Amino acid sequence: MKEHSSKVTWADVTVYGDWSALYPGVNCYTTQEVGKLTGMSQRTIPAWINKGKLLGFQRQGVQGYRLTSIQFKDGKPLQDLEEVISTIGDPYATWHFVRVPQYLDGKSVLPIDVLISGNEQLIRAVISVAGGYGSDFS
Repeated sequence: MKEHSSKVTWADVTVYGDWSALYPGVNCYTTQEVGKLTGMSQRTIPAWINKGKLLGFQRQGVQGYRLTSIQFKDGKPLQDLEEVISTIGDPYATWHFVRVPQYLDGKSVLPIDVLISGNEQLIRAVISVAGGYGSDFS
């Protein structure tokens, strides 16, 4: 008899479909789904969004937050994302910033890929570039 694994993966949850048109190729999940995937409380997730530790988005007429899967690694929020969010000061500007190539260390990189990589030198460079980015959106 095959054992059933209780470990939940991103592929196991239902993608909130209407976000796919806004963010092609990026999966967006409800706070409930993120809670299942990360083991975080459903109350913790909105609190972390409000504190600027996670990026959560709301749409007019749609209840609750949606979170992108790329801000998590190994079931945990990306370690330095909170600093990028606080440096830029706006979640929508931050979301745009992490998905726009930046020229760092002699090459073009996506800030989100740098955050996922954990390369501390490049992460510091991303945070430095983020310092001037939010002013474009105010």
